Amino acid sequence: MSDDPRMDFSKALAWAVSKARAVTPEQLDAASPCVGWTVRQVIEHAAGAAGYIVTAFGAPPAQTAGLAPAAAFAQNAEAALAVIEDDDALTKEVDWVTGKVPGAALLGIFTPEFLVHGWDIATGTGQDAEAPAALAEATLAAAKIAVPAEGRNPAVFGPVVQVPEDSGPTRKLAAWLGR
Repeated sequence: MSDDPRMDFSKALAWAVSKARAVTPEQLDAASPCVGWTVRQVIEHAAGAAGYIVTAFGAPPAQTAGLAPAAAFAQNAEAALAVIEDDDALTKEVDWVTGKVPGAALLGIFTPEFLVHGWDIATGTGQDAEAPAALAEATLAAAKIAVPAEGRNPAVFGPVVQVPEDSGPTRKLAAWLGR
């Protein structure tokens, strides 16, 4: 992982948005690997997650009403990238479900979120589902520490899924987080 979590976060977010933008209208209602969610629902969730970043850093939400899911995701992603530009963003205390955390920690939480949901979107629509290898490998290493195989919250993460050893790092990350 980069010394500046904004770098990996930005790459993960941009990659996920690119996967959402490649979805055709006919593919929106396809099943995704995110159990019980269609591709549309995953994109809408990812758009909401990007919007959460914006408001967590104290900025007004982006105007996405009436936009297609991928366009709303892209709009929220652009706003999220704007709110983390300042170096103060890394140390700013922001809201998270467990209480206040530094901005850098929140970006670390959402980097795997966007990689895995990008993988969900890509897999559900037959796209190449591998993010840049170095980014996925570093995120997997961090996820193995942050989300251990035992004692994880089953409402958030399924059990680790076994995949072939020669699977790509994004597939391994998704499997580690229960896909």
